[in-house]
Formats: sequence, C-alpha cells, structure tokens
Amino acid sequence: MEQLIDCLQAEADVVIIDTPPILVVTDAAVLTNKVHDVVVVVNAKLTQQSALARSIASLRKIDANICGVIVNELSRSSRGYSYYGDYYAHNYEAYYGTADS
Repeated sequence: MEQLIDCLQAEADVVIIDTPPILVVTDAAVLTNKVHDVVVVVNAKLTQQSALARSIASLRKIDANICGVIVNELSRSSRGYSYYGDYYAHNYEAYYGTADS
C-alpha cells in the first residue's frame, strides 16, 4: 500500500483515500501513518456525538494530523445553521443552480 501511495503522490497534487469508519475496522488507523492529513467525515443525521468523540480520540492517540471535518446530510433547517450558511447556500444556488435546474 505504501508503494501505491508513493506512486500516486508522484503523479498528483492531492491523493484522497477513503476508508471505512475508524471505529468499525482498523484500515483508517493503519493508513494514518502513511498520509499527511486526515479529514473526518461526519453524517449529521446518523453519527452519534459519542462515536465522533471516540473517533477523534483514536486518531489523536495515533498522532493523526486532523486537518478538518466534513459534515454531510446537514439540512439547511438544522440547529446552528447561521446567517453565513444561508448566505453562502443562497449565492451558491444562484451561481450554480439547484439539482432541479
């Protein structure tokens, strides 16, 4: 796997490796020492806060460089969606259109 990652890094500016959830299998933990950064993906509708906390703790324990979080399945009506979220969503839709258009 390390050779594959090295080969891909030689060919591309950014290599993204999608792994199963860290609490389910060890793939993510094993790959962490072979990559520069880790982005945690959270499903707003399904991920429990305790599971997210355990995932972050597991990544920190193995010195993963957590550089960000992606939250998917987040509805615009979710608690905490701010003025900026509405502003950017509106302008995004105005520029790119919606899935219906």
